[in-house]
Amino acid sequence: MASGICFDECGIRFFSVLVTPNGIFTIFMDEITIPFPMKKTLLIPYLLLLCTGISVESCVKQQPIAHSCFGVNPYQPSFDQPVTFDAGCSQNASSYSWNFGDGTTSTGKTTTHKFKYTGVFTVTLTVTGNGVSASSSEQVVVYGPSWASYTTAATGELFSVFFTAVDTGYVCGTNGMQKTTDGGNSWTVLNLHTQKNLLTIFFTNQTTGYVGGGNDSIYETKDAGATWSSVYTGITTTNVSCIYFTSPNTGYATCGNNVLETTNAGATWTAVHCQTTSLTNITFASTNTGYATNGGDTIFKTINAGATWTGIKVGTGWGVSNVSCPSVDTCYAAGGDGIIYTTTNSGVTWTPGTSLSSYETMLGAFANDQEGIIVGSNGSMYETINGGVLWEQGSSGGNSINAIYIYKHKYVYAASYGQIYTLTIY
Repeated sequence: MASGICFDECGIRFFSVLVTPNGIFTIFMDEITIPFPMKKTLLIPYLLLLCTGISVESCVKQQPIAHSCFGVNPYQPSFDQPVTFDAGCSQNASSYSWNFGDGTTSTGKTTTHKFKYTGVFTVTLTVTGNGVSASSSEQVVVYGPSWASYTTAATGELFSVFFTAVDTGYVCGTNGMQKTTDGGNSWTVLNLHTQKNLLTIFFTNQTTGYVGGGNDSIYETKDAGATWSSVYTGITTTNVSCIYFTSPNTGYATCGNNVLETTNAGATWTAVHCQTTSLTNITFASTNTGYATNGGDTIFKTINAGATWTGIKVGTGWGVSNVSCPSVDTCYAAGGDGIIYTTTNSGVTWTPGTSLSSYETMLGAFANDQEGIIVGSNGSMYETINGGVLWEQGSSGGNSINAIYIYKHKYVYAASYGQIYTLTIY
């Protein structure tokens, strides 16, 4: 056995030569075995050629091998929560390809992904480096919407909830009105000079707000609930069931069969329309276009700022509880038959979706055209991030959910019996 070294772009190359009894030379170089059944006089020239002629091949074999590795944060997300995938622990990689196991893919060393439904997804990362690919996989468990719950100061049913900031909000119900300044962790009972049922809250800014309920008055505050004054509506012995303002000066309220209007920031209210049935909810998609409901199968629509209203019959069964409009064209109506109705043409036509919960009264609130929340009288909670095509059920509140509100298109608040539930839309 003879040995030696040669030099090329790979650095120092070691080789050995073994001659067998039958006169065949075998060359060992960088773990490569090369038979040499030629004349001995050609061995030295061949070794010189070998040191330079196969250096590229040998260099490739000696390059570092790509290794696939990645981290997931958060590891067990909600289905609408952004998840960050980071391949920083991968080695010797120049390209990164992601497969999230839900029919979607991405590229890049770091990427963010939202899963559109719950389940267990196998996420695979394939990296490539020096012409070699490597893959690794992780299972990600995606859960339904995760609600946090808080207990209010006074027990009893809560019929309305309204937040003027992420941490500052109000609820009202059978035991009056309460306020929180720490996101629902603690509550203070407000003095409205009445303990009658309060059914609705609306604030036009952080200090000016209105509340109505089981009497013929609307109460107004200009100091964030510290003091309240009563405004006579002129509609006696009738509940003020819902209040909605389209501007700081212009607002509407449902009061029995009547739609009331104010144009002077609540100083006075005038009945502008009367229905043959009692109205329970009102909302506006724009300054002129609004919708009112009565729990039946008809939605009442105005296109002239409440001057006139037209009934639009939708669905069957228990009817429509409320309407939520993330835009002028797109609105969602939640009903007592568990079906969510959708319009994309400003309420001209309404299309029913799949029933979420039979024989349960539903309420809905949408942050935008795609993301919305539906809650029910049996404590059901659902969320969609694709315009109602798919709904994912979250943890049940247990008690009837009577009201829902979304602040800044992101922070969701739902009111139940002495409880407030919160959820963040990502």
